[in-house]
Amino acid sequence: MRISIFKKIFISQFALIIIASGCISLASYLFMVRLYNESQNDTLRIISSATAMRVSNKVAQHRAILKEVAESREVAQYAQKFQELLLAKHLSRHREQFPVLAYVNQEGAQEFRLVNGQTSEDLDTLAGQ
Repeated sequence: MRISIFKKIFISQFALIIIASGCISLASYLFMVRLYNESQNDTLRIISSATAMRVSNKVAQHRAILKEVAESREVAQYAQKFQELLLAKHLSRHREQFPVLAYVNQEGAQEFRLVNGQTSEDLDTLAGQ
């Protein structure tokens, strides 16, 4: 069986079109995957940077509050006169943010501990930590 010249040209042109379409499709797929991955990486970078900023701000706020608590008049009075009631009242104001607060002496031993606004008898030694 002989194939006419028209059919030979048609088949060769059709094969070239299919091959060209396949190459273009593969190239565009690879290009779009690369762009998608870059876009996702950029999005993750933005989200992680925003999250890091929020965490940093929260840590700074908590640090400032803890510094304010530690440098308060009530803590200084407890160090001198051991007035637990005054210290408990002062520390319980911050129980929402800090459920566990303790007074630690210079040797690293807890002298007073407040857990969820209640005085706790479980005192730990934090020396060396």
